[in-house]
Amino acid sequence: MKKKYVCRMLVVVLVCSCIFSCIAQENEMPITSKSKEAIKIFKEARVMSENFEFTEDINKYNKAVELDPDFALAYLYKAINAGNYNERMNNINEAVSRIDQVTEGERILILLYKARFNSNETEMWAYLDNLYKLYPEDKRVNLLAGNLSYSWQKYDEALKYYHLALKVDNNYPAAINMLGYTYRALEDYEKAESYYKQYIDLLPDNAGPYDSYADFLLSKERYDESTKYYHIAVEKDPAYFYSLRRIGNIYILKEEYEKAREAFQKYYEASDNLGPKFGALYSIASSYLYEGNKEMALSTFEKYKKLAQENKVAYNEVLVNAYQGYVYACCENPQKGLEYYDKAIQIMESSDLNDEKKYELKVNAAIWKSHALIEMNDFDNSKAELDKCKKLASKLDNTYINAWVDIMFAYQEINQDNNQKGIEILNNITVKHPLKNYYLGLAYEKEGDMENAKKYYSEILNAKESGMNMAMYYKRVKEKMK
Repeated sequence: MKKKYVCRMLVVVLVCSCIFSCIAQENEMPITSKSKEAIKIFKEARVMSENFEFTEDINKYNKAVELDPDFALAYLYKAINAGNYNERMNNINEAVSRIDQVTEGERILILLYKARFNSNETEMWAYLDNLYKLYPEDKRVNLLAGNLSYSWQKYDEALKYYHLALKVDNNYPAAINMLGYTYRALEDYEKAESYYKQYIDLLPDNAGPYDSYADFLLSKERYDESTKYYHIAVEKDPAYFYSLRRIGNIYILKEEYEKAREAFQKYYEASDNLGPKFGALYSIASSYLYEGNKEMALSTFEKYKKLAQENKVAYNEVLVNAYQGYVYACCENPQKGLEYYDKAIQIMESSDLNDEKKYELKVNAAIWKSHALIEMNDFDNSKAELDKCKKLASKLDNTYINAWVDIMFAYQEINQDNNQKGIEILNNITVKHPLKNYYLGLAYEKEGDMENAKKYYSEILNAKESGMNMAMYYKRVKEKMK
């Protein structure tokens, strides 16, 4: 009774201050705005975001901000659903600048995402814990907890939160969709498929469920069926062009690289935002690397670079120089790779990126340079760079970057013929990473243990996702397996 009284009094106080705090149920986080109409539109947009209606949702968030220029949660959701780095950071900064005008739950949620965007995991998990204590029965808080757990490969934790979300709303599409993905990750394919089909039944006219089910079919190597469902997604919503990239991925897996590039080009042309365009060019470049055609890959990255420069997106300009450095470093010209890595560092240092992002890129740069030095067999300098990496990464607090540093330590050991030491380091890394599999295969091969080498090399050849790390080694692994 006391809790109800406090909540009602809070609403009265906020209304008297000309700020509406919309609370659909007492166990849900409030939504604070000066405009009831803005809240209504925001809630419509939020459902659209959960159901992957990407074009309409951003229009509604923009409308909500027009009605209330101080609508903090609308800025936050614009950041979450942004198509490129600049847009994301501009909107999260707008949200953070207004946290004194919102409720405690909203403030925590905004700071949680700020921590996530800046790769501060400890803060992110702490904010999630505080938010969950406030709203343990809010289905969206449970969905968020599940999504973060899923992203960090904590699949059993993710299951717990998604099921709790369904206890609040047993027809919550977003949770049902993610249960499909989580059971798939746990290789419980029967349960996974049942949730994907339930998702389609709930939203038969939406593109998202067909795209998700296509992902499942892809994981089971049912490529033709998967392609069919990706096409259905695009037919349901022509603006849902993300499925075009997934079709390209299938062609990569089938080694039909020209068809893959045609799909990626369609994805590029259909997208109306820089983020997908960068993704399309990255995928086209990767397709060339699968074929061993580094010249065309580098040429495609030049197009990527031009797009970043024309639109003044420093973050992507840093990344593309690193991509080019990686190609050279892996393709027998590590000295040239170092030049590109140094260029990436120069761009980063002179950019207007925030301090947190610069620090993250600084750690990445140290990893990039250590890789090139290892390829050059310059082990004294690579060790110094890796020690620097370890020190920097310890302050960054990012699971995946810490894993990447350890992977480079292992690669250095393997290149010095300390294969068992390299294997030991790699086996202690809990997160999945394609380079981990490649280096384990390499270490076992050098040890003469061809059974284990084949096991890890097969992971590269049988991967259901395409990308630069796998592309770089795919052709040479295939030759080894012959």
